[in-house]
Amino acid sequence: MRYKLGRIGAAEAACAAGISLCVNGLFDIDQKRAYAFGNSTYIWLPLAALVSLAVFFLASAAMEKRGSENLADLFFGAFGRPLGILASLTVCVSLLICASVPLGNFTHVLDDLVYEGVEYPKLFAFLIPAAGFIAFRGLETIGRLSRLYVCVLIAALSAAFLSSFKSQMGYRMYPIAGDGAAHMLGSAASGGVFFLPPLAALLVFGEGLQGAEHARKAGKRAALIAAAVCLAVQLMLARLYTYEGLSQVFMPLCRVNYPGIERSYVMWLDKLLVMAWINGALISSGYCIYSAALLYARAFGQRDVTPAALLMTAIVCVTVLAEFESDISSASLLLEYSLKYGVLLAAAPMLSASLIALMKRNNAGAGYERISANE
Repeated sequence: MRYKLGRIGAAEAACAAGISLCVNGLFDIDQKRAYAFGNSTYIWLPLAALVSLAVFFLASAAMEKRGSENLADLFFGAFGRPLGILASLTVCVSLLICASVPLGNFTHVLDDLVYEGVEYPKLFAFLIPAAGFIAFRGLETIGRLSRLYVCVLIAALSAAFLSSFKSQMGYRMYPIAGDGAAHMLGSAASGGVFFLPPLAALLVFGEGLQGAEHARKAGKRAALIAAAVCLAVQLMLARLYTYEGLSQVFMPLCRVNYPGIERSYVMWLDKLLVMAWINGALISSGYCIYSAALLYARAFGQRDVTPAALLMTAIVCVTVLAEFESDISSASLLLEYSLKYGVLLAAAPMLSASLIALMKRNNAGAGYERISANE
Protein backbone atom coordinates (compact mmCIF):
# COMPACT_ATOMS: atom_id res chain seq x y z
CA MET A 1 0.00 0.00 0.00
CA ARG A 2 1.54 3.30 -1.12
CA TYR A 3 -0.26 6.10 0.67
CA LYS A 4 3.02 8.00 1.30
CA LEU A 5 1.81 8.91 4.78
CA GLY A 6 4.74 8.31 7.06
CA ARG A 7 4.61 10.00 10.45
CA ILE A 8 4.89 13.68 11.38
CA GLY A 9 4.55 15.45 14.71
CA ALA A 10 2.07 18.06 15.85
CA ALA A 11 4.47 20.91 15.04
CA GLU A 12 4.88 19.86 11.39
CA ALA A 13 1.14 19.28 11.04
CA ALA A 14 0.34 22.67 12.56
CA CYS A 15 2.79 24.39 10.20
CA ALA A 16 1.34 22.64 7.12
CA ALA A 17 -2.25 23.40 8.07
CA GLY A 18 -1.36 26.92 9.24
CA ILE A 19 0.29 27.84 5.95
CA SER A 20 -2.73 26.59 4.02
CA LEU A 21 -5.16 28.41 6.32
CA CYS A 22 -3.26 31.70 6.03
CA VAL A 23 -2.76 31.46 2.26
CA ASN A 24 -6.45 30.77 1.64
CA GLY A 25 -7.63 33.28 4.22
CA LEU A 26 -5.46 36.12 2.92
CA PHE A 27 -5.35 35.57 -0.84
CA ASP A 28 -8.63 33.90 -1.85
CA ILE A 29 -10.98 36.74 -0.91
CA ASP A 30 -13.27 38.09 -3.61
CA GLN A 31 -12.42 41.74 -2.93
CA LYS A 32 -15.33 43.15 -4.92
CA ARG A 33 -17.82 41.31 -2.73
CA ALA A 34 -15.89 41.55 0.56
CA TYR A 35 -15.26 45.30 0.39
CA ALA A 36 -18.30 46.43 -1.59
CA PHE A 37 -20.03 48.37 1.22
CA GLY A 38 -17.36 48.58 3.92
CA ASN A 39 -14.40 46.75 5.38
CA SER A 40 -15.17 44.21 8.09
CA THR A 41 -12.69 41.53 7.03
CA TYR A 42 -10.67 42.00 10.20
CA ILE A 43 -13.79 40.87 12.10
CA TRP A 44 -15.37 38.13 10.03
CA LEU A 45 -12.21 36.40 8.77
CA PRO A 46 -10.97 35.50 12.28
CA LEU A 47 -14.55 34.61 13.20
CA ALA A 48 -14.74 32.24 10.21
CA ALA A 49 -11.53 30.56 11.37
CA LEU A 50 -12.94 30.05 14.86
CA VAL A 51 -16.27 28.68 13.57
CA SER A 52 -14.37 26.27 11.31
CA LEU A 53 -12.30 25.22 14.32
CA ALA A 54 -15.51 24.38 16.20
CA VAL A 55 -16.68 22.10 13.36
CA PHE A 56 -13.22 20.53 13.25
CA PHE A 57 -13.32 19.89 17.01
CA LEU A 58 -16.71 18.19 16.71
CA ALA A 59 -15.48 15.90 13.94
CA SER A 60 -12.27 15.01 15.78
CA ALA A 61 -14.25 14.26 18.96
CA ALA A 62 -16.55 11.96 16.99
CA MET A 63 -13.54 10.19 15.47
CA GLU A 64 -11.95 9.74 18.88
CA LYS A 65 -15.14 8.42 20.46
CA ARG A 66 -15.86 5.93 17.69
CA GLY A 67 -12.25 4.90 17.18
CA SER A 68 -12.14 6.10 13.56
CA GLU A 69 -8.64 6.16 12.11
CA ASN A 70 -9.33 8.89 9.53
CA LEU A 71 -12.10 11.04 8.08
CA ALA A 72 -13.07 8.48 5.45
CA ASP A 73 -13.48 5.92 8.22
CA LEU A 74 -15.83 8.31 10.04
CA PHE A 75 -17.93 8.84 6.91
CA PHE A 76 -18.24 5.13 6.19
CA GLY A 77 -19.16 4.38 9.78
CA ALA A 78 -21.83 7.08 9.89
CA PHE A 79 -23.34 6.77 6.41
CA GLY A 80 -22.38 3.36 5.03
CA ARG A 81 -20.42 2.80 1.85
CA PRO A 82 -22.48 4.57 -0.90
CA LEU A 83 -23.14 7.76 1.07
CA GLY A 84 -19.68 7.56 2.62
CA ILE A 85 -18.13 7.74 -0.84
CA LEU A 86 -20.36 10.71 -1.72
CA ALA A 87 -19.40 12.53 1.50
CA SER A 88 -15.71 11.89 0.80
CA LEU A 89 -16.05 13.27 -2.73
CA THR A 90 -17.70 16.48 -1.53
CA VAL A 91 -14.84 17.10 0.90
CA CYS A 92 -12.42 16.37 -1.96
CA VAL A 93 -14.09 19.10 -4.01
CA SER A 94 -13.74 21.61 -1.16
CA LEU A 95 -10.03 20.76 -0.88
CA LEU A 96 -9.56 21.21 -4.63
CA ILE A 97 -11.16 24.67 -4.38
CA CYS A 98 -8.54 25.59 -1.78
CA ALA A 99 -5.83 24.21 -4.07
CA SER A 100 -7.04 25.94 -7.25
CA VAL A 101 -7.96 29.47 -6.19
CA PRO A 102 -4.53 30.57 -4.85
CA LEU A 103 -2.72 29.22 -7.92
CA GLY A 104 -5.07 31.08 -10.26
CA ASN A 105 -4.86 34.30 -8.26
CA PHE A 106 -1.08 34.27 -8.10
CA THR A 107 -0.88 33.66 -11.83
CA HIS A 108 -2.75 36.94 -12.30
CA VAL A 109 -0.42 38.69 -9.83
CA LEU A 110 2.68 37.39 -11.61
CA ASP A 111 1.38 38.81 -14.87
CA ASP A 112 0.52 42.14 -13.27
CA LEU A 113 3.61 42.74 -11.11
CA VAL A 114 6.48 40.63 -12.43
CA TYR A 115 6.03 39.20 -15.92
CA GLU A 116 3.79 41.75 -17.58
CA GLY A 117 2.44 40.67 -20.96
CA VAL A 118 3.19 36.94 -20.58
CA GLU A 119 0.20 34.73 -21.29
CA TYR A 120 -1.51 33.26 -18.23
CA PRO A 121 -1.20 29.58 -19.26
CA LYS A 122 2.56 29.99 -19.68
CA LEU A 123 2.91 31.45 -16.20
CA PHE A 124 0.65 28.80 -14.71
CA ALA A 125 2.75 26.10 -16.39
CA PHE A 126 5.53 26.93 -13.91
CA LEU A 127 3.25 26.70 -10.85
CA ILE A 128 1.19 23.53 -11.27
CA PRO A 129 4.17 21.12 -11.63
CA ALA A 130 5.66 22.44 -8.38
CA ALA A 131 2.38 22.03 -6.47
CA GLY A 132 1.88 18.59 -8.01
CA PHE A 133 5.40 17.49 -7.09
CA ILE A 134 4.88 18.52 -3.45
CA ALA A 135 1.65 16.50 -3.40
CA PHE A 136 3.36 13.44 -4.92
CA ARG A 137 6.04 13.45 -2.23
CA GLY A 138 3.48 12.78 0.48
CA LEU A 139 2.76 13.85 4.03
CA GLU A 140 6.26 13.72 5.49
CA THR A 141 7.67 15.98 2.77
CA ILE A 142 4.79 18.44 3.16
CA GLY A 143 5.19 18.53 6.95
CA ARG A 144 8.97 18.99 6.94
CA LEU A 145 8.87 21.57 4.16
CA SER A 146 6.13 23.54 5.92
CA ARG A 147 8.07 23.66 9.18
CA LEU A 148 11.12 25.01 7.35
CA TYR A 149 9.24 27.55 5.25
CA VAL A 150 7.04 28.99 7.99
CA CYS A 151 10.03 31.07 9.17
CA VAL A 152 10.28 32.65 5.69
CA LEU A 153 6.60 33.59 5.77
CA ILE A 154 6.96 35.13 9.24
CA ALA A 155 9.88 37.21 7.95
CA ALA A 156 7.87 38.23 4.87
CA LEU A 157 4.89 39.33 6.97
CA SER A 158 7.22 41.30 9.25
CA ALA A 159 8.79 43.02 6.24
CA ALA A 160 5.34 43.90 4.88
CA PHE A 161 4.30 45.47 8.19
CA LEU A 162 7.51 47.42 8.70
CA SER A 163 7.88 48.69 5.13
CA SER A 164 4.31 50.00 4.98
CA PHE A 165 4.09 51.41 8.49
CA LYS A 166 4.59 55.06 7.48
CA SER A 167 1.75 54.82 4.95
CA GLN A 168 -0.79 53.45 7.44
CA MET A 169 -3.46 55.92 8.53
CA GLY A 170 -6.24 55.19 10.99
CA TYR A 171 -8.89 57.31 9.25
CA ARG A 172 -8.96 54.87 6.32
CA MET A 173 -10.58 52.24 8.53
CA TYR A 174 -13.92 54.07 8.68
CA PRO A 175 -16.62 52.94 8.88
CA ILE A 176 -15.21 50.86 11.74
CA ALA A 177 -18.10 48.40 11.85
CA GLY A 178 -17.86 47.70 8.13
CA ASP A 179 -21.18 47.09 6.45
CA GLY A 180 -23.28 45.73 9.29
CA ALA A 181 -23.63 42.67 11.50
CA ALA A 182 -25.77 40.74 9.01
CA HIS A 183 -23.14 40.95 6.29
CA MET A 184 -20.37 40.05 8.76
CA LEU A 185 -22.19 36.93 9.90
CA GLY A 186 -22.94 35.88 6.33
CA SER A 187 -19.35 36.50 5.31
CA ALA A 188 -18.06 34.54 8.31
CA ALA A 189 -20.27 31.60 7.36
CA SER A 190 -19.21 31.57 3.70
CA GLY A 191 -15.59 32.33 4.72
CA GLY A 192 -15.37 28.85 6.21
CA VAL A 193 -14.43 27.67 2.71
CA PHE A 194 -10.96 29.17 3.36
CA PHE A 195 -10.45 27.42 6.70
CA LEU A 196 -12.51 24.24 7.14
CA PRO A 197 -11.07 22.14 4.25
CA PRO A 198 -7.40 22.60 5.34
CA LEU A 199 -8.45 21.66 8.89
CA ALA A 200 -10.38 18.65 7.58
CA ALA A 201 -7.18 17.53 5.83
CA LEU A 202 -5.62 16.89 9.25
CA LEU A 203 -8.36 14.35 9.90
CA VAL A 204 -7.87 12.82 6.46
CA PHE A 205 -4.25 12.05 7.37
CA GLY A 206 -5.36 10.32 10.57
CA GLU A 207 -2.72 7.67 11.15
CA GLY A 208 0.06 9.93 9.89
CA LEU A 209 -0.64 12.26 12.82
CA GLN A 210 -0.97 9.36 15.29
CA GLY A 211 -4.69 9.76 15.86
CA ALA A 212 -7.47 12.30 16.18
CA GLU A 213 -6.16 13.71 19.47
CA HIS A 214 -2.87 14.83 17.92
CA ALA A 215 -4.71 16.11 14.85
CA ARG A 216 -6.95 18.20 17.11
CA LYS A 217 -3.94 19.75 18.86
CA ALA A 218 -2.34 20.62 15.53
CA GLY A 219 -5.59 22.03 14.17
CA LYS A 220 -6.13 24.18 17.26
CA ARG A 221 -2.67 25.74 16.95
CA ALA A 222 -3.02 26.29 13.22
CA ALA A 223 -6.51 27.84 13.38
CA LEU A 224 -5.71 30.21 16.26
CA ILE A 225 -2.50 31.39 14.60
CA ALA A 226 -4.29 31.82 11.25
CA ALA A 227 -7.07 33.84 12.94
CA ALA A 228 -4.47 36.12 14.55
CA VAL A 229 -2.55 36.54 11.27
CA CYS A 230 -5.73 37.34 9.32
CA LEU A 231 -6.76 39.88 11.98
CA ALA A 232 -3.37 41.63 11.92
CA VAL A 233 -3.02 41.66 8.12
CA GLN A 234 -6.56 42.89 7.49
CA LEU A 235 -6.12 45.66 10.06
CA MET A 236 -2.92 46.68 8.26
CA LEU A 237 -4.70 46.72 4.89
CA ALA A 238 -7.60 48.71 6.38
CA ARG A 239 -5.06 51.36 7.42
CA LEU A 240 -3.42 51.36 3.98
CA TYR A 241 -6.50 51.52 1.73
CA THR A 242 -10.05 52.72 2.12
CA TYR A 243 -12.68 50.08 1.54
CA GLU A 244 -13.40 51.63 -1.89
CA GLY A 245 -9.74 51.23 -2.77
CA LEU A 246 -9.62 47.66 -1.49
CA SER A 247 -12.58 46.73 -3.68
CA GLN A 248 -10.53 47.77 -6.73
CA VAL A 249 -7.11 46.37 -5.76
CA PHE A 250 -6.52 42.72 -6.59
CA MET A 251 -4.79 40.90 -3.69
CA PRO A 252 -3.78 44.06 -1.77
CA LEU A 253 -1.27 42.22 0.43
CA CYS A 254 0.92 42.01 -2.68
CA ARG A 255 0.83 45.83 -2.95
CA VAL A 256 1.47 47.08 0.56
CA ASN A 257 4.04 49.67 -0.53
CA TYR A 258 2.01 51.20 -3.37
CA PRO A 259 -0.04 53.67 -1.28
CA GLY A 260 3.14 55.50 -0.22
CA ILE A 261 3.41 59.07 -1.46
CA GLU A 262 7.15 58.78 -2.03
CA ARG A 263 8.13 55.71 -4.02
CA SER A 264 11.52 54.79 -2.60
CA TYR A 265 13.72 51.73 -2.85
CA VAL A 266 11.27 49.77 -0.65
CA MET A 267 8.94 49.46 -3.67
CA TRP A 268 10.90 46.45 -4.89
CA LEU A 269 9.89 44.65 -1.70
CA ASP A 270 6.41 44.06 -3.09
CA LYS A 271 7.80 41.98 -5.94
CA LEU A 272 10.15 40.14 -3.60
CA LEU A 273 7.37 39.39 -1.13
CA VAL A 274 5.17 38.08 -3.94
CA MET A 275 7.71 35.32 -4.46
CA ALA A 276 7.51 34.42 -0.76
CA TRP A 277 3.70 34.30 -0.92
CA ILE A 278 3.79 32.19 -4.10
CA ASN A 279 6.02 29.58 -2.49
CA GLY A 280 3.60 29.44 0.43
CA ALA A 281 0.73 28.99 -2.02
CA LEU A 282 2.56 26.09 -3.69
CA ILE A 283 2.95 24.34 -0.33
CA SER A 284 -0.70 25.03 0.48
CA SER A 285 -1.93 23.69 -2.87
CA GLY A 286 0.29 20.62 -2.60
CA TYR A 287 -1.10 20.00 0.88
CA CYS A 288 -4.72 20.25 -0.34
CA ILE A 289 -4.09 18.15 -3.48
CA TYR A 290 -2.45 15.38 -1.49
CA SER A 291 -5.19 15.30 1.16
CA ALA A 292 -7.89 15.20 -1.54
CA ALA A 293 -6.03 12.39 -3.31
CA LEU A 294 -5.62 10.41 -0.09
CA LEU A 295 -9.30 10.79 0.80
CA TYR A 296 -10.29 9.74 -2.73
CA ALA A 297 -7.98 6.70 -2.66
CA ARG A 298 -9.36 5.54 0.68
CA ALA A 299 -12.97 6.10 -0.35
CA PHE A 300 -12.55 3.87 -3.41
CA GLY A 301 -10.27 1.33 -1.74
CA GLN A 302 -7.20 2.15 -3.84
CA ARG A 303 -3.90 0.98 -2.38
CA ASP A 304 -1.80 3.57 -4.19
CA VAL A 305 -2.35 7.32 -3.81
CA THR A 306 -0.34 8.18 -6.94
CA PRO A 307 -3.15 7.74 -9.53
CA ALA A 308 -5.47 9.82 -7.34
CA ALA A 309 -2.79 12.50 -6.98
CA LEU A 310 -2.43 12.62 -10.77
CA LEU A 311 -6.19 12.94 -11.13
CA MET A 312 -6.48 15.72 -8.54
CA THR A 313 -3.57 17.65 -10.05
CA ALA A 314 -5.18 17.38 -13.48
CA ILE A 315 -8.51 18.64 -12.11
CA VAL A 316 -6.80 21.66 -10.52
CA CYS A 317 -4.95 22.36 -13.77
CA VAL A 318 -8.10 22.22 -15.90
CA THR A 319 -10.06 24.32 -13.39
CA VAL A 320 -7.50 27.14 -13.33
CA LEU A 321 -6.95 27.11 -17.10
CA ALA A 322 -10.72 27.33 -17.65
CA GLU A 323 -10.76 30.47 -15.51
CA PHE A 324 -8.22 32.13 -17.84
CA GLU A 325 -10.42 31.66 -20.90
CA SER A 326 -12.34 34.90 -21.26
CA ASP A 327 -15.04 33.22 -23.36
CA ILE A 328 -15.88 30.75 -20.60
CA SER A 329 -18.04 32.97 -18.41
CA SER A 330 -19.38 29.93 -16.57
CA ALA A 331 -15.93 29.35 -15.05
CA SER A 332 -15.99 32.76 -13.32
CA LEU A 333 -19.56 32.18 -12.18
CA LEU A 334 -18.61 28.75 -10.81
CA LEU A 335 -15.67 30.28 -8.94
CA GLU A 336 -17.94 32.93 -7.41
CA TYR A 337 -20.42 30.33 -6.18
CA SER A 338 -17.59 28.11 -4.93
CA LEU A 339 -16.24 30.89 -2.73
CA LYS A 340 -19.72 31.75 -1.49
CA TYR A 341 -21.17 28.29 -0.83
CA GLY A 342 -18.16 25.96 -1.00
CA VAL A 343 -18.00 25.67 2.79
CA LEU A 344 -21.12 23.49 2.67
CA LEU A 345 -19.20 20.83 0.74
CA ALA A 346 -17.04 20.21 3.80
CA ALA A 347 -19.28 21.36 6.64
CA ALA A 348 -22.44 19.41 5.75
CA PRO A 349 -20.90 15.89 5.65
CA MET A 350 -18.57 16.55 8.59
CA LEU A 351 -21.35 17.87 10.84
CA SER A 352 -23.79 15.14 9.82
CA ALA A 353 -21.28 12.32 10.27
CA SER A 354 -20.12 13.72 13.61
CA LEU A 355 -23.64 14.01 15.03
CA ILE A 356 -24.55 10.50 13.84
CA ALA A 357 -21.36 9.05 15.27
CA LEU A 358 -21.78 10.80 18.62
CA MET A 359 -25.40 9.65 18.96
CA LYS A 360 -24.58 6.02 18.25
CA ARG A 361 -24.01 3.66 21.13
CA ASN A 362 -20.38 3.47 22.14
CA ASN A 363 -19.89 -0.26 21.69
CA ALA A 364 -16.55 -0.65 19.97
CA GLY A 365 -17.70 1.05 16.81
CA ALA A 366 -20.66 -1.22 16.07
CA GLY A 367 -21.89 -1.07 12.52
CA TYR A 368 -18.66 0.50 11.24
CA GLU A 369 -17.46 -0.46 7.82
CA ARG A 370 -13.76 0.22 8.20
CA ILE A 371 -11.40 0.96 5.37
CA SER A 372 -8.55 -1.34 6.25
CA ALA A 373 -5.10 -1.69 4.73
CA ASN A 374 -6.10 -5.06 3.27
CA GLU A 375 -9.11 -3.71 1.42
